[in-house]
Amino acid sequence: MRSADVIDDIEAESSGTDIAIVGMSGRFPGASDVAELWSAIRAGVSGITRFTDDELRAAGVPDDLLADPAYVKAAPVIEDVELFDAAFFGFSPKEAQILDPQHRLFLEHSHAALEDAGCDPRRFDGSIGVFGGCAHSSYMQNNLLPSGIGAVMGDLALGLANDKDSLTTRVAHTLGLSGPTYGVQSYCSTSLVAVCAAATSLAGFECDLALAGGVAVSVPQRVGYLYQQGGISPPDGECRAFDATGLGAPLGSGVGVVALRRLEDALADGDQIYAVMRGWAVNNDAGRKAGFTAPGVQGQAAVMAEALASADLTAADIDYVEAHGTGTALGDAAELAALQQVFHGQSLLIGSVKTNLGHLDRAAGVTNLIKAALALRNDEIPPTLNLTEPNQQLGAGDARLEVVTRRRAWPRESGHIRRAGVSAFGIGGTNAHVVLEEAPLVPRTEEEPRPEPLVWSARTAAAADEMTERLAAHLAGPLGGTRLADVAHTLQSGRQVFGHRRMLVASSTAEAAEGLRDGAVLGRTESRADRPVAFLIAGTGEQYPGMAAELYRTEPVFRKALDECRTVLRGLMGGT
Repeated sequence: MRSADVIDDIEAESSGTDIAIVGMSGRFPGASDVAELWSAIRAGVSGITRFTDDELRAAGVPDDLLADPAYVKAAPVIEDVELFDAAFFGFSPKEAQILDPQHRLFLEHSHAALEDAGCDPRRFDGSIGVFGGCAHSSYMQNNLLPSGIGAVMGDLALGLANDKDSLTTRVAHTLGLSGPTYGVQSYCSTSLVAVCAAATSLAGFECDLALAGGVAVSVPQRVGYLYQQGGISPPDGECRAFDATGLGAPLGSGVGVVALRRLEDALADGDQIYAVMRGWAVNNDAGRKAGFTAPGVQGQAAVMAEALASADLTAADIDYVEAHGTGTALGDAAELAALQQVFHGQSLLIGSVKTNLGHLDRAAGVTNLIKAALALRNDEIPPTLNLTEPNQQLGAGDARLEVVTRRRAWPRESGHIRRAGVSAFGIGGTNAHVVLEEAPLVPRTEEEPRPEPLVWSARTAAAADEMTERLAAHLAGPLGGTRLADVAHTLQSGRQVFGHRRMLVASSTAEAAEGLRDGAVLGRTESRADRPVAFLIAGTGEQYPGMAAELYRTEPVFRKALDECRTVLRGLMGGT
């Protein structure tokens, strides 16, 4: 357990507006979850998919377009967008059919982010808010309207299932969340602006946990695009951020959601903490640029300076910036000029995950945030790809800007707190910047291994069996110091209780993994979730002195209850 004195000391050092990232979930090009994303980007792997002509023909691309030399046969895509566990979320097959894949994914990953945060919303003591945005519904435009299903389901149902305004409120309705809930729309900066809105809501005590992020899915997914000179997508499907030859980033699909709490609350509850948001800011370029879609140097520089000021930090306190990094000539020029203004006289490492994944549109900003938070958590900065001819503006000012092109260790050092900036800039000029700080180290008191009950449940027997396999893989994998007691606690208090239940008792992660694989699991079906626990020593001859001694020594709740019973019995017996 964590020492109360240690927690008090950490809370005293932190600001009352510090926000902890306690959960995250997502699906990205080439990565089905956050763990796969980290593995891919740290290894310098591209998530861009290349298509054959036969694949493109199957997707409906005509031969004359395939023959066009300007047609790029690549795109950042995510897998299984057509799949959705409708029954789990209470949707009928018809309701699921008309629901935009963006809404399905945002709902699924909001639920997964809560699970990653160890939060069962039905038992959470406080309100939970939802903030996010999505792209326009190409699903309704390309799939639903031509099918005529609107005549069957009705225009209202069709609109509600695909409208941007329904994205976050559907999550709140489906998961039973009562905090502030609204959509955010600012093009490429949407999801990072949503994170900033969520953090502001938490800092103002409007809610006690917040989900924030964004999603973009364009259907059909598995098609290329026509390169246009001066456009935002490159002629070869590769993003070359901060390279002199950069010509943009391919637009693609993705979803990311983070769960946020006030740092003091996260520490008090023993939550996992990926990183801490020390400061954040949102602004707009206004008219200080060439045109509506153009980036603005002054606006970008101002939002970074404002975020630093809100964190009560200076540019010298930042080691790394996860940049917007689109790879366009105009975009890179503006961003590098803004970085030169803010970090003048400083050395700064920079990078862009768009070189791995392409531009994920409304999900781009939260993906940047997830990468930076994982870099702090894992003590290393992943490489930025495709840099062969560094942009001359990297050295155009007195800031020493260096693009990280090889995986670089970023260890904790005594006397130095590691911090990162995260940027997202939207068409129309809405800019967002977040200042991240490494999670505080909280010493733990080592406890003797003891039997721990692991419990899990699902809506169906098949799902419960699948969870058994996943739990076994997790316990057998690199847990990073996670204790079995922590796993048991999260399973018991941070997961919703369903009817198909499984359990296993083990004293170590290795024993638990082996028992799960070998089938030493008890299971039953039970509808009630509020079953009380009672202990009965029957008095029919099986009892013996000290039979509950180990339980009394190791289980505080049992010890407290037994002490209370002893006090009552002594009173009844006249104090003897």
